[in-house]
Amino acid sequence: MVRTNSNVRYLAIFSDMMKKYQENCRTRLGEYSFTPNETSMMICLLKNPEVDTAKDIAKNMGISQSLICRSVDSLTRKGFLKVIRDSEDRRINHLTLRIDDDKLKNILLSMDHSFENIMVDGVADDELATFHKVVERMAENVGVAAS
Repeated sequence: MVRTNSNVRYLAIFSDMMKKYQENCRTRLGEYSFTPNETSMMICLLKNPEVDTAKDIAKNMGISQSLICRSVDSLTRKGFLKVIRDSEDRRINHLTLRIDDDKLKNILLSMDHSFENIMVDGVADDELATFHKVVERMAENVGVAAS
């Protein structure tokens, strides 16, 4: 395998793809004012209601727990999130999404898949499977959990 500094270019490409995803989120949400992290967190909670603690969401999304905590605070203040203390272990807080607006719910649920469909358009399933393996291996190599 050729190992050159140009391989680092892929990090910039991944970063640019993330920016496009965030831009897509802002455009689709229009009137709603959420940070990209708040948006991703709400999508995560809508799609995976069993993942309901800051620690579990951080692990699921692959980002820091402190970033999740900032979004929890913000979404709680905005009224989109309810925090419920665990009855058996008071150190654990369960998070429940509170979205009464069906339009917002539908936008959030469709956002993830629509961007993913654009991103993988024309990519064969076997190519995608290989890509996933390579990214996971690279993440392991640098000490980052890919799953």
